[in-house]
Amino acid sequence: MTRNRLFASLCGAVMALSAAGCSADTGSDGVTSPETAQPPTEQPQVPSTPGTTPETTPPETTSPETAPETTPPVVTVPPETTPPETTAPEPSTPSVDRFGVRMLYPTKSGGETWALADDPTSDPRFDPQNAITRNADGSWKMKNTKVRMGVTTTTGYSAAKIPTYDRDVLASRGYMQSPNDWKNVEMTGFVKLNAASDGSDNFDWYARGGKHNDKNSGCEGSSYKAGLHYDGRARWQKETWHVSYDQAPYKPATTPLKGRWVGFKAVMRNVTVDGKEAVRLEMYVNENADKVTWKKVDDRVDAGDWGGDAQHCGGATGPMPITWGGPIATFRWDSASDVDFKWLSVREIQPLGRHEGEGARRSTPPAPSSRPGAWCRHAHGGSHPEAGGRCLRGGPAFSAPSGPEPAGGTGRTRRSCWSASHEDRPSCRSCSWATLASPWRPRGASSSWTRG
Repeated sequence: MTRNRLFASLCGAVMALSAAGCSADTGSDGVTSPETAQPPTEQPQVPSTPGTTPETTPPETTSPETAPETTPPVVTVPPETTPPETTAPEPSTPSVDRFGVRMLYPTKSGGETWALADDPTSDPRFDPQNAITRNADGSWKMKNTKVRMGVTTTTGYSAAKIPTYDRDVLASRGYMQSPNDWKNVEMTGFVKLNAASDGSDNFDWYARGGKHNDKNSGCEGSSYKAGLHYDGRARWQKETWHVSYDQAPYKPATTPLKGRWVGFKAVMRNVTVDGKEAVRLEMYVNENADKVTWKKVDDRVDAGDWGGDAQHCGGATGPMPITWGGPIATFRWDSASDVDFKWLSVREIQPLGRHEGEGARRSTPPAPSSRPGAWCRHAHGGSHPEAGGRCLRGGPAFSAPSGPEPAGGTGRTRRSCWSASHEDRPSCRSCSWATLASPWRPRGASSSWTRG
């Protein structure tokens, strides 16, 4: 019995020592017993389930190997966003010109530009050819019935710097006088028609040539002319040389112009059609003169199938397009004795280099004329048709109308030619014979419209 009590005492002592040893190792493996639970501040965020031993968070004095992960410092990082669209920046040119007028095409980088100066009478690049006066609202007034206000490039104009008028040479090099001639351009002007003797006459914005006169056989006077008529009609004209016109059909553009401001734009730019250089011609009006709302009223392409008489100036083919630039761009009108104008500009634009096709159309023939034909006699012996019984082109090579059609002239064809007043009738110039009373018809594959 005594031995049993001694053995029990020894066992109890050993067990007590063992428990004490276990208690001494608390924290070595990150787990504590209930007897040595940490204060409440060290308890985990999730309470223990009743009847189970709750897990406790080890003290911060634990060894590095078992130290709990600490919350890293807060670093502000911007959220991931779509990068800005910097790969295709907008052109540096603003969308409006110096007057706040909307530009339809961007200005060519480094290209030629001109705008009406605060005092245009002192601008060496601007030649109104007649007196102009400033109005109270800052616009300008022209009181002349024959207006040709010319604008040169920064190079200026000099006939002596034009070595040739040969159409094939001009087309090959792309300019008449200088490499920076007006070629791909957007011309803009705002006008107010106050008085006119002929309501069917028109404003013309034109370029791609020099001076229009009878010198050098008129070959300096090439142009495309955007015409806005006082009665609200519009049409393009092609002047292969001065004076030799081919005219597109009229288009309705706006209501009659008298007594109100209206904006008018002419755009001409080279494009490519079937691998060959052509010219796209666009015309716009700003009917309420708000500088912004531009309506397209005509859009066509001259791809070498529109009238023309380029052989007169050395061209290989008559209807070749006018693809070259010229030193003078002109704002023109006739038969108007009182016109106010403002916000004129000429800008060299970047051509798109191809024919988009949208809205473009080829030339169509003018309406037939039923007026009786008369004839002008050429000093060199030939006779040439003239409607209305008068010879519109002067010069020593022509004389007064010589009466009825000369013998031998019936049935021969002629290219279309036009009067200096832009009416639908042939002007007196060197061309083949024809019978004027016969209908218009296309002449061969070139689609140049002729009589006969």
